[in-house]
Amino acid sequence: MNKKNLLGFSKPNPGYDVSLDPQVNTLLTNSTKSASEHTIDGVQIHRHVRTTPATEPFLELDSSLEKSTDIFAWSDPESSVEFLARGRRCGILSNGPERFQEAQSFCSQARELINTKALRDSSLPFIIGGFAFADHSPAASWAGWASANLWVPEEIIWTDGTRTLRVEYSLSCDAPQQRSTLKPLQTIPATTSFHHKGCSSTPSTQWKEQVQNALTSIEKNELQKVVLARSLELEAGADKKFDIAKSALALRNQHRACTQFVIRSAQGSVFLGASPETLLRRKGALIESQALAGTDQSAETLKASQKDQREHQYVVEAIVKRLSELVDLDSHNPEPQLHALKDLVHFETRIKGTATPDVDNLDLLKALHPTPAVGGLPKEPAMKWIERHEELERGWYAGPVGWLGTDSDAHFVVAIRSVLTDGSKAESFTGAGIVENSTPSKEWEETSAKSQTVVESLQIRADGASTP
Repeated sequence: MNKKNLLGFSKPNPGYDVSLDPQVNTLLTNSTKSASEHTIDGVQIHRHVRTTPATEPFLELDSSLEKSTDIFAWSDPESSVEFLARGRRCGILSNGPERFQEAQSFCSQARELINTKALRDSSLPFIIGGFAFADHSPAASWAGWASANLWVPEEIIWTDGTRTLRVEYSLSCDAPQQRSTLKPLQTIPATTSFHHKGCSSTPSTQWKEQVQNALTSIEKNELQKVVLARSLELEAGADKKFDIAKSALALRNQHRACTQFVIRSAQGSVFLGASPETLLRRKGALIESQALAGTDQSAETLKASQKDQREHQYVVEAIVKRLSELVDLDSHNPEPQLHALKDLVHFETRIKGTATPDVDNLDLLKALHPTPAVGGLPKEPAMKWIERHEELERGWYAGPVGWLGTDSDAHFVVAIRSVLTDGSKAESFTGAGIVENSTPSKEWEETSAKSQTVVESLQIRADGASTP
């Protein structure tokens, strides 16, 4: 792909788009210089970092922001990193099978335009966003969400527990008055907890029949495993709205073993969740992926389950095979560990290795996604089975979401235990891995337990005002 496409010169296919500040787009379109240069007619991405008084970025998730503003909030308990990003300096929207390659080209171009001083600290987010589960343009309630959306934000409030920074990204032609600043939320309206079991998008009997269909495919050796998802449709109630800011805080405070994310599209809908599953974490040359499969509410029951052990091993073997083609892997513990959450226990295996500088994070993401923890085995037959049989538009559910630094640092999680909301309505997503000896009724119970992760954290605004 000609890198000029990434800067607004043309659009290589109907599902591909690039967003830039209008001033910059005009300037770049008229440029005759190579897009591979660090500047184009003087255009450069600058990063300005300054220390700010200690704060919790999630407390600045102001629900009164205009719907046209892109928002990305992140809280990772393992690294103690929490940040809130606002605005969009430049970015890429892509649909189709080339979405990872197009995203990679955009990221490479953005890094070539960043001022070299910013390269000294790759631990700060530079590019944020994520990918849908499948490469087609998401439909239904996901209308307006591309299957790939990565962008450079305008500004970030970031902390790792020891320091708090305000990071601003600007383009060299930006006028000072164009910049905005994040303002802390002065008052958070009163809220009430959300108490509603919701209505499953797929009736219990019908979903269990789909599980049985999956088991039939497994018996015929067409599949080893497939993940069947469903959603729970929720309503805030008459003249009421979900409070995104308070719901995000509740998720963070109640699920400390998970990474929380909040993503708002330009259309105004919000996708938020608490994921226990890291797809890719990279710090310099060190990489890590987390195999998380096998679930129960009891640790003892889980440890005794051969079905769950087999399901977990499928995921471990797949991640090892895919990563070994790109990185030098360390040996991993042959026995899965227990990963305890608030109401559930999972089998977990951490797979670590070392990557050379020429191994791009987008190549790693493309190789890993989807793992059998959210897709199935073999990969392509499982994806086709899901497309044919799963009566659900997954959208960004079970896709990779996260951030990339200016160099090699990155962190992406699998967007499970998540919900999409437009304010008055919400849709919670969950899934279960189907393997030999799976029981339809038990898988239904498992998905019901998983859905409570998000549902119990949803908050209602007492004043009924809209929050997205």
